[in-house]
Amino acid sequence: MHLIAQSAPVGSHRVALEPLCRHFAVELTRRGIRVIVLSPGTVRTEAWDVLPDTEHRLAHVSAHSPRGRLTSLAEVAWSAQFLASEASAGLARHTLVVDGGGANPGCRLRPLRSYPRPEKRSPA
Repeated sequence: MHLIAQSAPVGSHRVALEPLCRHFAVELTRRGIRVIVLSPGTVRTEAWDVLPDTEHRLAHVSAHSPRGRLTSLAEVAWSAQFLASEASAGLARHTLVVDGGGANPGCRLRPLRSYPRPEKRSPA
């Protein structure tokens, strides 16, 4: 987990939200209510303005994102639109992370390599 100084109010409620929603999902799915958490990555909003050194923090997040940029408000809105549509009817008790792959800071995208295919064995 990557912790950011002075982010306890945001971080603590995000950590508590997922288990709470899993419990709600178990209780409400039988009533036809789907409970899904939409977990956006770092989005540039006014909330960042109250933190010290905002631009440095956002530049750091962008530099360490696999896409090299922050998550946009439009990407979060499109994900919410998907979750509200019939296209997501099969999802329940799920967390949709919209961060371009940044949730795993140890993971860096690498170019795809061509691996040799295993030889086909003929039945004996």
